[in-house]
Amino acid sequence: MIWLIDTQLPHQLATALRQRGHKAIHASELPQGHRTADEAIIAFADREAAVVVTKDADFIAAYEVKGVPKRLLYVATGNIRNTELILLVMHHLDLLSEQLKDGGLVELDRNSITVR
Repeated sequence: MIWLIDTQLPHQLATALRQRGHKAIHASELPQGHRTADEAIIAFADREAAVVVTKDADFIAAYEVKGVPKRLLYVATGNIRNTELILLVMHHLDLLSEQLKDGGLVELDRNSITVR
């Protein structure tokens, strides 16, 4: 599975996913870097069958209205240390991968995973 980590999340999350054998790209690595528009992130993710990982609620609105991106992991933890976020994602990685393999919206908070 390919993971596209949005700019407000740590680059270390992409690194951790790569260490677990996944392909992961941080939005800062895209041609426009941190200035990449949401629409460009969505287009890239859908073209590459990637999961957009974000804290940006605008992506939820796009998913609910337009059905894009096809695969969306919304991180609803509020403020969280980078190390805690990475541990949380790694702890649930297999389940997240399974839930998102065919598309969908999954919300991850500190205590649960909600499939929408």
